Amino acid sequence: MPHTSPPGFVSLQTKLLGALVLGLSVILLCALGGLASAWMNLSTQVPREVAQASASEVLSRDFRMQVQEWKNVLIRGHAEDMRAKYLKAFDEQGRKVQQGSQALAAALADPQAAALARRFAAEHADLERHYRSALEGFAASGYDTRVGDDAVRGLDR
Repeated sequence: MPHTSPPGFVSLQTKLLGALVLGLSVILLCALGGLASAWMNLSTQVPREVAQASASEVLSRDFRMQVQEWKNVLIRGHAEDMRAKYLKAFDEQGRKVQQGSQALAAALADPQAAALARRFAAEHADLERHYRSALEGFAASGYDTRVGDDAVRGLDR
């Protein structure tokens, strides 16, 4: 004779299986929630060191651009309108370099790296004075490229 259970009766085996499925479902949901949270953090937060490395790359690029603008002043500076155009670009790049180096120095947690960034900012300001002096010599020479170039040769390396 087959064994029949009374109505509303759930066997122990079914209860244990249900509890196991429920427990695994909770664990799976928690794991997925943690994974989603980690993914969101990775996609929105850039580690400080990565941001600082990126800022130093931007600073380096801005400095190279400023040097290029100086070369443009020398090469094309015999024409007043071109000289004004490239001097303006040179000055803008110089401001970017100063602002970038000061911001980087303030953001760096490593004291040696911050000191290096401050030293770069100071040396860049000194280099700007050399460029201004070279510009005066360049103008006094009748915009002879060699005069302007010789005055700052090797300083922007």
